[in-house]
Parts: sequence; structure tokens; C-alpha cells
Amino acid sequence: MRAITFFAVLWLSCTFAQADLVFDSKEATLNAKVDDLKVEAYYTFENKGKTPVIIKEVFSVCPHCLSAAIKGGTILDPVSFKKGEGSPIRFAAGEKGVVKAVFGIGTFTGTVMKEVKLFIDDDAENAPSVVLKCKVIIPQMVTVEPKSLQWNLGEAPVAKTMKLMVREPNVLNIKKPSMMSKDFDVEFTEVRKGKEYTFKVTPKAGAQQQMVGCYFATDSTNLKFRRVRAYLKIVK
Repeated sequence: MRAITFFAVLWLSCTFAQADLVFDSKEATLNAKVDDLKVEAYYTFENKGKTPVIIKEVFSVCPHCLSAAIKGGTILDPVSFKKGEGSPIRFAAGEKGVVKAVFGIGTFTGTVMKEVKLFIDDDAENAPSVVLKCKVIIPQMVTVEPKSLQWNLGEAPVAKTMKLMVREPNVLNIKKPSMMSKDFDVEFTEVRKGKEYTFKVTPKAGAQQQMVGCYFATDSTNLKFRRVRAYLKIVK
């Protein structure tokens, strides 16, 4: 009975801590511009409970593309914090704070979903009290449909085609892709100069199971759009 009571109290304390830390919103949608290198999201919150809440860890599921930091509160381990090792942060009753998330766009395009997890007080290792969601919409200068062509191993070598479209108002010259496999016959066609291209692919007889990346070079001045990627697959 004592064990049951102990775990019940522990569960209730974690539940109350989560409930006490109230966010204006746990979701953010960011619309990036073509030339943006990064975008930022801000999640404001308040400890609306009667006791302090300690955020012991801020964890990004993609540390290479999404960083997160907390503004406000009291740093409990200043030495580790100064070393960049992080520190638990205490928020007193009624105290407000902000989680700042910075997403590095890099070569991402389209819609990207990422998460930041906050571990509070006695959260278990895989059970954060708070999950903040970040949706980033990144413009695509070139669309590829479909993004991959696929054949089953041993089937007749039927030709398949993908289409590359340059979005208005952009104009881009796209070159025939470099191929990392000699198991395909390819035909690259400029349908409308600077606007529309087709890539017709036929597996050669005896082609083996594989996945090959195709990289289409462009004359874009934006590094992110200088190369467009697609895939060819032969699967069992």
C-alpha cells in the first residue's frame, strides 16, 4: 500500500508540474522566405501554480538543424551553464518565460516538422511533460513529380518519366543530371526554357536492386537551389 501511495503521489506531482506550466501555444508555424538562412519561433509560458517548477532539460529532436534555449527563470547550475553544458532552470510561481527555437534552413525545402521537448522535475527519460511543435514552410523554387521512379526487380524495363517545374516568377536553367549508375538509359528534355523539363528513364536489361540519387544542377544564385535531387529505385 505504501508503494502504491508513493507512486500515486509521484505521478500527481509530475502531472501538476506539467499543468502549472501553461503555454500560450505549443505549436508554431513559420513561413520562410526564399533567401532565409534561419527562422525563429517563440513559445511563451507562465508558471500558474503555487510552487516552483524546474525545467531540467531542453531537448531538440534535430540538434543539427533546430536549437532551443530558455529565457527567464533562475539558473540552478551557473558554472555548467557558462560552459555551455546546460543547467536546470527554476520558475517560481507566477513567473513567466520564453522558449526560443531557431531552425537552420540549410537545404530543406517544402514543409518540415520538428519538435522541442521539455523535461520537467521528475520526468522519465522518454516522457517529457511538454512537447513543442514547429512547422516550417520553406518555398520550393523547383518541384519534381514524382520525386522518385521505382521498378520491381525482374520486371520488364518500362520507361518512366518525372517532370521538373520551375515555380513562378522564377526562371532557371536545369542541366541533365549526373548519374551514379550505368544501369539506366536516360533522356532529359527541355520542354519550356527555364520553366519545364522532363527526365525519362528506362532500366537496362539485367539491372540489379539499387537506389540511385540523381542531381540536377541549376544556375540559381541561391546555394539552396543550385542542385535538385530525385531518386531511381529498383526493389525486390
